[in-house]
Amino acid sequence: MRLLWWGLDPARTASSKRDCVLYLLERGLQGSACPAEVTILVKLIILIDDQKMISKNQIQNFLSEEKKAIIFSGLSRLQKKKYIKVIKKGKFNYYSVSNYGQDYLYSTIDWIKQNDKTQNWKLICFSIPEKQKSLREQFRNMLIENGFSQIQRGVMLGKVSDKILNYLINHYHCEKFTHIFHEPTFDVNIIAPTNKTIEHYEEFIDEAKNFLRHNKKFRQEQKRFQAKILVYIYATALKYDNHNQDIEKIRQQAGGFYQKIKTYCYL
Repeated sequence: MRLLWWGLDPARTASSKRDCVLYLLERGLQGSACPAEVTILVKLIILIDDQKMISKNQIQNFLSEEKKAIIFSGLSRLQKKKYIKVIKKGKFNYYSVSNYGQDYLYSTIDWIKQNDKTQNWKLICFSIPEKQKSLREQFRNMLIENGFSQIQRGVMLGKVSDKILNYLINHYHCEKFTHIFHEPTFDVNIIAPTNKTIEHYEEFIDEAKNFLRHNKKFRQEQKRFQAKILVYIYATALKYDNHNQDIEKIRQQAGGFYQKIKTYCYL
């Protein structure tokens, strides 16, 4: 592939793939984007997955702090994405997570199991035709949700496992449009950790402390649900962590709280 497609200055064209990736890192990775909070969609899909099957009224009882309109809108959006399905039982409708929904949810949760063992840096270049613009935007957004940073349109860099990346490519049928370059050997400490990465760890630690301090007043199933929300926040932090040694202290602190929180997921 021609480096000019990536918007690089021809005068600074790298002499090797390694140099090229390092150059891209200097230009683009510092501003990684990541979600600032757990959205209503994430809360809903975690709750429905936890309960296996749940009615709209039961969802409202669990998420009593949320407005009814926001809950209903979230359920509608999850249905459109085919992440949940409706099961009719007698006069009542119940919600259950679909296979697509489980894949979406566990593409984040799996970062805990795979943390720093099967992951390496990948530069992914894709060129999806204009007539498939909707697919292109969905694919790009899902890469960003899974920790990739956009260097330029059609060129993204991230640290992700082969399993997750292959799932994303196959799920969106983008095999013939993508090229992947593996670069597992460079020193990640040249990449400064982003503020968002630190914010995710700080959010998790603060929420974990609060949960451990006050969880006795929750019902058992409420404890389990809240614990799973916290595990999702922790997994999201891992997703955006480039493993720079500068934040090792907060990373270890978050890992310690995760060990305490995860036991509540099996109540």
